[in-house]
Amino acid sequence: MSSLALLSLLTLQVAPYIDLALAERTGTSSARLTVLKADPRIQAICLDLVGYEPEELQAANLAALHRPIWLYLGQRRVARGRLARLESGASPTGPCAVTAEARFEGAVPLVSRSDVLWATTRDFGSQPQRSLPRGVADLARGALPSPLIDSCMRPVAQTARAVEGGTFVNLVCPTGEGSEISTLVFLPRKGAKRVVFSDSGEQGPLRLVDVLTSPDKSRNTLVLAREVEGGRRIELWESDGHTVRRVDAWVW
Repeated sequence: MSSLALLSLLTLQVAPYIDLALAERTGTSSARLTVLKADPRIQAICLDLVGYEPEELQAANLAALHRPIWLYLGQRRVARGRLARLESGASPTGPCAVTAEARFEGAVPLVSRSDVLWATTRDFGSQPQRSLPRGVADLARGALPSPLIDSCMRPVAQTARAVEGGTFVNLVCPTGEGSEISTLVFLPRKGAKRVVFSDSGEQGPLRLVDVLTSPDKSRNTLVLAREVEGGRRIELWESDGHTVRRVDAWVW
């Protein structure tokens, strides 16, 4: 057995993973992926911060191509597929990005700008979108500081996503200065509702697209978007319902 084949076999035992990749439909059963969170050996295709040997990266690449990858629409799994190739591509937010072509056994759905199509090599199962409590916008408005309550009587946009522990509600409201402010409120199933963050960026407000929950239910990845020149800036934030922190961003 050649040294590369042996290294590939060893790598397959701890096969590199892709936690989160944004997916863009390119055909009935194909999609282009932009990898946002993955094993360091996958990220090293773009930028090697560890200093892997070339043979180790080649073996990891081969191992990744043999792994099944799952396509999700929100929390619902829609298709299983495989990667056709992984490569380094141009990035508007960094030195480069890891991109991939994937082919799926089922149809890749057409989606609107209010949905997120994503892929992962981890099998998170499939869950239908949870139903929302009645009057979530009014409930969320009650958690806002007093200056915002009146301006949010008629929000410019609102989005809500329910998770196991409660509901995230995003309200985008006009301000007196002619701009817009975006607030994210968490309505827990038990306990007091609270504002998780408030944003009034100069480039326009962040809007909630979706909430992806980890398999152990311990954290939520918030997918938010902001319209910028050249497209949409996708931002990933993690929240436990009390605090948030931004973990990545990408112009899509």
